[in-house]
Amino acid sequence: MRKLLVLLMIPLMTLAIAATAQGGGMRVLYHQYDFYVPENPVLTAYLGSDSEILAVKYSEEQGKKYIAFNREIGFKTGGCPLATFFNQVLNDKDQGCGAGAIKSFQAVFVNDRESGQWSGDEHHFFYFLSPRLSTVFVISDETGSELYKIESDYLDKAGIKAIFSEYL
Repeated sequence: MRKLLVLLMIPLMTLAIAATAQGGGMRVLYHQYDFYVPENPVLTAYLGSDSEILAVKYSEEQGKKYIAFNREIGFKTGGCPLATFFNQVLNDKDQGCGAGAIKSFQAVFVNDRESGQWSGDEHHFFYFLSPRLSTVFVISDETGSELYKIESDYLDKAGIKAIFSEYL
């Protein structure tokens, strides 16, 4: 029984949620990050899959007004390190990444979206924004091998950027 309890606690060690006034929102601890989302969600759910999906919903309407966090596994970069891949996506300068991976990513995330990069002291946030869906990819850790994706269907540029206020 104790082993089962410990196993159930392991996923919670990488994620926690705490209400706080700091940053003007609710503090979400996701892996080693402190993110700040708007207060008063209607639902917060951790799905516990390999991608470690955390969803924060602000509407009772199905599929509307959400912020989702997940760890990207098996992300296809065309043989490049993550930072090189995102730089090539944004700058369209060949940096040796596979053209197929770049074109596929651009078709989904860049076309008809505002895109760019926010950088803090040690973090890089690559954003792809539209009125319908905003997506931010975060490259994590010293090796640049961990990738997280944050999406929202209702936050504008300032709202989605505020999530990362701890690092910008």
